[in-house]
Amino acid sequence: MMDGQRRFWSNFRALASANAAALAITVGLAPVLSWLYPPTAFGYLAYFMFAFQLAIAVCTWRFDWLVPNACSTAEEMALLVLGGCALLLICTALLAAVLLAPAALAAWEGYAAIGDYLFLLPVAVLGIGLRLLVSARFVRTSTLRPVSYVKIFETVGNGVLAILFGLAGVAAMGLVGARVGASWLGIGYLLRRHSVGRADLARLSTRRVRVVLARRFATATGAAGVSFFNALSIGLPIVVLGWSVSVAELGLYLMATQLVSTPIRIG
Repeated sequence: MMDGQRRFWSNFRALASANAAALAITVGLAPVLSWLYPPTAFGYLAYFMFAFQLAIAVCTWRFDWLVPNACSTAEEMALLVLGGCALLLICTALLAAVLLAPAALAAWEGYAAIGDYLFLLPVAVLGIGLRLLVSARFVRTSTLRPVSYVKIFETVGNGVLAILFGLAGVAAMGLVGARVGASWLGIGYLLRRHSVGRADLARLSTRRVRVVLARRFATATGAAGVSFFNALSIGLPIVVLGWSVSVAELGLYLMATQLVSTPIRIG
């Protein structure tokens, strides 16, 4: 009992400290980034993040949400494999849409602003999707310290890259490029510093994966739907404002909402 309580408070302190550090870094960098980048750059970022958040909401088909409740290690590995397959399919579909169907995407008001850079979207989604899948394994074992470090690394990496791109004069897409680069820092840390069950994965059979798919697909689909509509509701102001204001005005809105909402955000 005492071991469980100690682990809970250790995880709580790790997550709380990581969130506090990430929030302090975000607020602290805001004046620097607003000096390096014009409002238009933040408008580009707003459009990119809207598409990005919608994509990562379903990129693993939310099999990662089911991993902490897996009944066995074999089921856990099967869920990770299924989430990885969904991630590859969705990233491939995104890349195909960006490269092969620009006319269909042009109906979105944000395409005129960032259409030439949407090929970065599947790159960022792949990095975050892999991090979500690997993090789920640590959540299942209640080992949340590595997950908390990931948040700090991604926040610091995003800030450093944004400053470097800004100093280099990459004004238009520097913030987007920084976000894409930071999306790979978390999974890089987890894979380099911690075991992710390669031996268990090697012992997994195809039959086990099919059984878990049949049992868990409906639940995962429901979770993916909830996740998508939640992301859509959060990004709805970007859609509404994008119809009536300029990219620069949208950037000013994003800057203001980040400064207001960052101190009260918990994740």
